[in-house]
Amino acid sequence: MSLLNRADKQDGPDALLKLTEFYQAAAFNICLQYRAIPDSWRQSRTILVPKKGDPAEITSWRPISLLRTASKLFSGVLAARLQARLLEYDVLSRTQKGFLPYDGVFEHNYVLQRRMDEARTTSGDLCAAFLDFSNAFGCVPHNAIVDAVRGVGAGEAFAELVQDMYYESSSSVVTNDGCTDPIPMRCGIRQGCPLSGLLFNLVVDPVIRKVQGTTADHCILAYADDLTPLARDPASLQASINLIEEEAGRLGLSLNAAKCRSLHLSGCSPVGLRGSQFLVNGTPIPVIRDFEAFAYLGRPVGFNILQDGSDVDAAIQLGTRILGSMLAPWQRLDAIKTFLYPALHHLMRTGTVGKTDVAATNGAGVWLRQRDLPHVLNHCMRQSQAITQRHNNVVERVKKASAGRFTLVSENAAVGDTQLQLDLVLVRGEEAVVVDVCIPFENRKEALVQARRTKEEKYRPAIDHLRRRYQRVTVEAVVVGALGSWDPANDRFLKKLCSRSYLKRMKQMATSDTIRASRDIYAAHIAGPTR
Repeated sequence: MSLLNRADKQDGPDALLKLTEFYQAAAFNICLQYRAIPDSWRQSRTILVPKKGDPAEITSWRPISLLRTASKLFSGVLAARLQARLLEYDVLSRTQKGFLPYDGVFEHNYVLQRRMDEARTTSGDLCAAFLDFSNAFGCVPHNAIVDAVRGVGAGEAFAELVQDMYYESSSSVVTNDGCTDPIPMRCGIRQGCPLSGLLFNLVVDPVIRKVQGTTADHCILAYADDLTPLARDPASLQASINLIEEEAGRLGLSLNAAKCRSLHLSGCSPVGLRGSQFLVNGTPIPVIRDFEAFAYLGRPVGFNILQDGSDVDAAIQLGTRILGSMLAPWQRLDAIKTFLYPALHHLMRTGTVGKTDVAATNGAGVWLRQRDLPHVLNHCMRQSQAITQRHNNVVERVKKASAGRFTLVSENAAVGDTQLQLDLVLVRGEEAVVVDVCIPFENRKEALVQARRTKEEKYRPAIDHLRRRYQRVTVEAVVVGALGSWDPANDRFLKKLCSRSYLKRMKQMATSDTIRASRDIYAAHIAGPTR
């Protein structure tokens, strides 16, 4: 499955993706057998993605490793197997939600909000520390990674594979002036590798378990390297921070006091945040005050937070830039679905955006005209000429089929004083047939049935007028769906017009004409008006 999911990726220098899945699997099995990977898979390029903070500081950039596609495919296979084992045997602490198939962002935000509500309503206290590691992924020793894999019982073969992945690995940093020379990676986990997140979880899991212990309630919330110890009093929280410092230090990790935050909410009167001070490496960490907010997993946390609407404004600006860009229409839609929708969805699910913030968008429904597929293919006035031509194409097919057995006496003309425009009036002796072509949108079979019934009722007044001249007068509807569906009820009447063999051919031609015309209508709508 991992191979199929990455089938559209560029193969790169290894050219592995030019081979079939069979040969790719064979290459991966060789790696498993020898517990080693090719030397080229240990090489990578590193790009720097900006984070919050001063761009002049190197700590404000996140290094992302660009690996060879073959290497990522193989790592993806290993990651899927490792994750299955971790979940099956509950290897990781239940408070760890990072890089796992859980809705961990919302779970942790819910737990934190519940604990804050509990403190307010029961006159209790909640102390929380939002801890930040300095270069967490880049400081983990490679031997700690291998030891963690062995410690969970993943097998010696798996551990040796992981060890070989990091053996003499190197990376070139992409800069404005090109790539640097290869830099040996003596420690750290490569961000960008499918296996990296799970490996980091294994390394940091002992730290989390030390703090959580056997307590049923949450003593710590973990999302990868974002650790948030919780306590009911300041002394207990400081003890948890000290324990995390000690255990993380053994793994080569250190906390960054400047980026950490602390919160002490008291439910005692006056209810609000207290200024309790907490230390990290002997340095006081900033305290969250009343009316201030701290973004925890994308959601502002605090007491009496002042909403400024900046998140909604940023989303609107992003959408405006995307829609006004030079991208193709389908690329704009893809960009909106990829970047804008998830951001708004996250804001709404976390309760960051209130109903009044999106009230303006609710009013848009008053003037907004739907541009769904039925509208485009059947009701769009801009495409009315093409819609009429699609209808006339089917009329021509019916007229040609009737030429041998019926006489055409009227086409697209009103009959008497009825003001009804009849597509065709066919006559044979004392029999007259009013034929009208209808091309509805196929909203299930009922749509075709309803379209036929509507046509028959609409042209019933024409029957009374024609009966003055002909003894037998009927109304027949020829119904073809806008997407090419053929109503079987058409055959009963059309068998009178032509032979069975010609009818079969006519159905094929009519449906193909309709599909072609509908495709052109849709393409013209997407392309927009010509300038």
